[in-house]
Amino acid sequence: MNKTAILEFLQSQLTNIKVETFDLDIFKSSVGNILKLNFGDQSYYYKQVAGLQYLQKNSLEELYPKKINDVEATAGKAVQIVNGLIQQFELLDDKSFKSVKNLKADTVTTIKQAMQNHLTGSQIGHLKNYVAEHKDAQLLVEQLRQLDSETVLRILSEILSDKDIWID
Repeated sequence: MNKTAILEFLQSQLTNIKVETFDLDIFKSSVGNILKLNFGDQSYYYKQVAGLQYLQKNSLEELYPKKINDVEATAGKAVQIVNGLIQQFELLDDKSFKSVKNLKADTVTTIKQAMQNHLTGSQIGHLKNYVAEHKDAQLLVEQLRQLDSETVLRILSEILSDKDIWID
C-alpha cells in the first residue's frame, strides 16, 4: 500500500471509533493487520496497536466491586494512537515512507536462513545453546573456528549478499 492509501484507511478508522460500538479486538485486527502487512510485526507502528489493551476501572457495585474494562478510555487511547500514526506518516516524505520496513526482522530472517542453508540442525542447536549459556562474542569466535572455514565463509557471503543488509 502507498502512503496515501494508508492515511485514508487510518482516517476512516478514526471516524469509525465510537465508544458505543468500540471493540478492541476488531480495532487491533483491522488496523494492526494493515500495519503488520506494510511494516512487519516488529515495527514500532504495529507494536503501538498490538500492545493496546483494555484499560481497567473499578465497577460501581457496592457488594462485590471488581475491575471492568473501561471501553470509553480504551477507545480514547485508540483515537490517540491512530492520530499519532497519521501525524507520523504525514511527516515522512514518499521516499522515506517507502523505505520504512521491518529491517530487524528481515535481517534476522536472512541470518537464520543462511545458517539453515549451510549448517546441520545439530550444529545450529549447539551454537544456540552455546550463545544462551555464554553470551560472550569472543568465546563464540572459538566455537565458530570449530566449523569448517568454507561453511562460515558461505554463511557470511549469503548474509552480505542480501540487499536489505545495505539499506541505510
